[in-house]
Amino acid sequence: MSGWKRFLRGPATSAPPVSVPEIDPSVSTKPDIIPGTYKVTTDAQELVQSDSLASTPSPPLVTAVSTPVASSLAATATATIAAAAGSNVDYSPIVSPSLTVAMSLFCAVCFILCLKGLSNPTTATRGNILGVVGMFIAVVFAFQETPGFGGPNSLFGLVDLRYLLWWLCAFGIAAVVGGYIGITVNMINLPQVIASFHSAVGMAATLVGIANFFASKDDPNAVAGVQRVETFLAIQIGAVTFVGSVLAALKLADVVRGQLSWPAVVRHTLNSAMFLFIVACGVYYVISTDWWRMLYALSAATLVCLVLGHNLVSAIGGADMPVVVSLLNSYSGWTTSASGLMLGNYLLIIAGALIGSSGAILSYVMCKGMNRSFISVMAGGFGSDTGGAPRAAAGDREQTVQETSPEKLAFDLLSSKRVVIVPGYGMAVARCQNDLGLVAATLRKKGVLVNFAVHPVAGRMPGHMNVLLAEADVPYEIVKEMDEVNPKLLNDDAENRQNVADVCLVVGANDIVNPLSQEPGNSISGMPTIRAWLAKKCIVSKRSLATGYANIDNPLFFKPNTEMLFGNAAKMIRELAAAVEKTAADMTEKKQNENAQRGDGYVALEDEEEDGGCTAACCPKVKPPPKPRVPTLLNIAVLRECDRPVPAEPCAAASKLVAVAPTFVEKLRDLGFGVLVESGAGKAAGFFDEVYEEAGATVVQDRNELIRRGQVIIKVTRPATEEVKIMTKGQYLVSYLWPRQCPDLLKALAQQGVSALALDNLPRISRAQKIDTRSSMANLAGYRAVIECFAKLPRMSKAATTAAGSFPPAKVFIIGAGVAGLQAIATAKGLGAQVFCNDTRAVTKEQVESCGGKFVAVDFHETGEGAGGYAKEMSAGFLRAQKRVYSKVIKDMDVVICTAMIPGKPSPKLVDSEMVRSMRAGSVVLDMAAEMGDLKAGWGGNCQLTKKGTTYTDAKSGVIIVGETDLTDRLPAQASELWSMNVINLFQEIGGAEKLQRIGELIEDDEVCHDLLVTHDNRVLFQEAPPPQPARLPSIQKLKSKPVVGPESMPGSPTPFTEDANPFAQTVAERDEELQRKKEEMAKFLDQVYFVLSLAASLVLCVAMGEGMAARETRQLLVFVLAVVIGYHVVWQVTPSLHTPLMSVTNALSGVIVVGSMLEMDPYKPFSLGSGLAAAATTLASFNICAGFYLTGRMLKMFLRGTGN
Repeated sequence: MSGWKRFLRGPATSAPPVSVPEIDPSVSTKPDIIPGTYKVTTDAQELVQSDSLASTPSPPLVTAVSTPVASSLAATATATIAAAAGSNVDYSPIVSPSLTVAMSLFCAVCFILCLKGLSNPTTATRGNILGVVGMFIAVVFAFQETPGFGGPNSLFGLVDLRYLLWWLCAFGIAAVVGGYIGITVNMINLPQVIASFHSAVGMAATLVGIANFFASKDDPNAVAGVQRVETFLAIQIGAVTFVGSVLAALKLADVVRGQLSWPAVVRHTLNSAMFLFIVACGVYYVISTDWWRMLYALSAATLVCLVLGHNLVSAIGGADMPVVVSLLNSYSGWTTSASGLMLGNYLLIIAGALIGSSGAILSYVMCKGMNRSFISVMAGGFGSDTGGAPRAAAGDREQTVQETSPEKLAFDLLSSKRVVIVPGYGMAVARCQNDLGLVAATLRKKGVLVNFAVHPVAGRMPGHMNVLLAEADVPYEIVKEMDEVNPKLLNDDAENRQNVADVCLVVGANDIVNPLSQEPGNSISGMPTIRAWLAKKCIVSKRSLATGYANIDNPLFFKPNTEMLFGNAAKMIRELAAAVEKTAADMTEKKQNENAQRGDGYVALEDEEEDGGCTAACCPKVKPPPKPRVPTLLNIAVLRECDRPVPAEPCAAASKLVAVAPTFVEKLRDLGFGVLVESGAGKAAGFFDEVYEEAGATVVQDRNELIRRGQVIIKVTRPATEEVKIMTKGQYLVSYLWPRQCPDLLKALAQQGVSALALDNLPRISRAQKIDTRSSMANLAGYRAVIECFAKLPRMSKAATTAAGSFPPAKVFIIGAGVAGLQAIATAKGLGAQVFCNDTRAVTKEQVESCGGKFVAVDFHETGEGAGGYAKEMSAGFLRAQKRVYSKVIKDMDVVICTAMIPGKPSPKLVDSEMVRSMRAGSVVLDMAAEMGDLKAGWGGNCQLTKKGTTYTDAKSGVIIVGETDLTDRLPAQASELWSMNVINLFQEIGGAEKLQRIGELIEDDEVCHDLLVTHDNRVLFQEAPPPQPARLPSIQKLKSKPVVGPESMPGSPTPFTEDANPFAQTVAERDEELQRKKEEMAKFLDQVYFVLSLAASLVLCVAMGEGMAARETRQLLVFVLAVVIGYHVVWQVTPSLHTPLMSVTNALSGVIVVGSMLEMDPYKPFSLGSGLAAAATTLASFNICAGFYLTGRMLKMFLRGTGN
């Protein structure tokens, strides 16, 4: 109950009592009054409104402009006049009600912009200032609503002296304590400090509610209906928040350890019983007419709430504390809103809704990051029962780990190009963030790209790691969220691993980097994690192999690319920082010494001048002396490719490329190879024999002699039979071999004893990307395909506008988004065409769009990802759906480029004759899959009308069909150089000529060599992997994998009955497809029903509230709902790195409850229970204001240092 009701009863003075008209509590406990000027008549002591109000046109106008703030102001003026009764004095309030409302609006806007500013570190400081300004104005204007405002005993005619003294004492104590904490608190201890802020708000709201309740003792019926519900909720939510926050702070500070060990069923049952008891007490409190009975109900409910708050938090384990802190932050907001509803104060309602929204959103983010259920969080049903698989038995954990040292780790870090550092809570406990920041700074000075990957739940509260890194002056721009780092630096996509991190350093983290999150059946299944195991090398700094909070082992520690840095993190990272600095200095000194040893008169070249080379004018620039030649261990024979295909050799092909370009001869010699080149081998590519001789190669005229002299034979195309016959045991062959299509060639090579490396059988892993000749050639082919198409298309590729008019750009449809397809998209887009693309692999959609194309999707629930990232064969249902899409798209295209291929299979049959003949005359179809066309089925490639190696115009449609397979041969010089780079990378990966001689020993441990080496020691090593099956249609897969048992499946019987021979298989697929379609339709229908029912329920609820609630209460509820909506949208824009400052500043804003405590302080009864409770609430709320804003400012200054501002 606000101060106006008490002061209508009059202060404790000798003044005659005031006659107050009866107020019907069923209408409103706070009558809507517009204050104006008032007169006091000494005869009847009756308050009469002046003529200015009497001239009001109609009562509805009065109701429309009235506000609770104005009502409170009117009551205050009335009380002041009553205190001065006996004198015929006219009194007018100093502050107009419209100004009060306007200032409340201004404060609310300041609070909203305070949160909005946290969307960026550069605007966050300004937002914090706005919060301070809004809070200051809220307190100042709260004085005019306080008892004695403007009365005869007031200071300067404004604030009552006794009231001001009470307020200054309460605020002063809080300012000193809060300011001290804000200045001295260590950032490591932020979680427990923030939790203590929550407890202060919860207790303040509880005290304000109790003070309000005791103020109604003389007239308990003055507060009734909805306002009683608001009072009850404010006290109970505040009690839960207070006890829960105190316990959370003690647990975070390690004062209270362990957790409630009761079984979950017992705990939930007890909590549910207590909740029902609180509800029953609340109902009794609302309907009761006796004050003492209301007191008993309120006291019992409050005591049970205190126990409930303890139970909800005591069951929480350490891993779940971030969720607890966020949830308590939300509770502190809701209790502030409940207090605002109780007091009729819009500013409290708005501020509480903003804070509640913030805490709820952070709780959701934490739950998502920890794989928790938000509902179970609210019920306290988490933290103790993981429900996952137990940790592995000791016997199962006896695996070998690789250890490292700070010195070795320093060398690894400085030798890397990209480094990702993952901080965990262990870093916070060890307080080693400053040393870790020093490591990052040293690496960045040496040109290493360093990024910190922060998991949402890495610390004990949202954003805690970001604050600690900011304190260590780690630049803001290199601190990334998990969702930023995983796709770019820690990915397993074969086509996007060129930027993968060389080293991932994990400091004090466990569960957030556990690979078991990707597997079902354990307590962290589905939990978002930082994929540290996908880095080229992972280093984990940890005390031991102990489990984390989830109590399950971490397979990351035992992976072959992981090394463990055991020991205390503070000591290890301190030694690492020193080792990195020393190693960096040694590297610089070594390079300077190498420059100095190059001889007198040598001057470093321009790119070496930073390393200390002499730049004096007296020293001429000369080239350094030649390096010592590596001894030749093996001779490489570079054969001339065939000028034209050999009809009798199905595995031979023609090419203008040369396997080794002249510029790479020197690199091969550095690897221990001599280079022998057949005369004329590079002529077609523009590389003449003289150029090879100048590069250090030996030109050999006779091919047979060249093959006999070379130990390593390199060709671009597959060797012919005559060439294989000349080869001898012990020789190595590096070439395209197409082992799936040419098994006879492998047998011939094995028979000759040749160790053959098939460059076309390279595994799709990151290490192999630099060796992938197929990707290099496909890149060139994709570019050349577009050039060939537009050279034949009888129109411009881009849009143009002339005096005669304008015409649109050409439309290009590209089938397949592999390397060739993506390059074709980029090239066509660069020529101004409108590009469309389709691929069976859903993951290629983003890649297509990043190249400028528009992805054409097939509406069918099946994906085409196969082994190694390649496409796979699709089901019949998908192919029919794809055909329908292609039929609609292709007829409107000017150019169609087909690039779809499946390893080891004929080209997919995608564009039939009807599609081609639906295109306009002059359109172009280029089929890059012609080399693998299924000629037996009458298909030349992806297109049915393709003729391999031929370009012709279809007589029926006038469409130009290009089936050329020599697109890379039309760029022979560049293609040869790319091919040569890949070969050089292969030999470097193997280890040069010395390791190549022992390649048979490497195949067991080296994944690249294992797949590349297809023949060795007179044996064929190639084993074709089983083709991937479609992702859906399990019934059909079962038919494919298991033949039907019957007489015909017996030995000597015909082929078993399988799905491929099943005449009803298509019917089964169609039925499955129809079932899937019906499920989708039902889901859409249920979604529409849910929408309609939700809309109807909302309408009924609003009508019920409108009929059953007073206008004042409805307006307050409207303000609350709108504030929640605004808070939701504002808080979602806050950057995750500033979540800790967000919690700090929302705690400061929750101190606005001080306005409510100010309204409950009675200067005329300073030692009453109500005044004492209000004074205590003022102290607690003021503590939050002072400490919260100052601490937020400290954190934001750290982030500003990281941004360079």
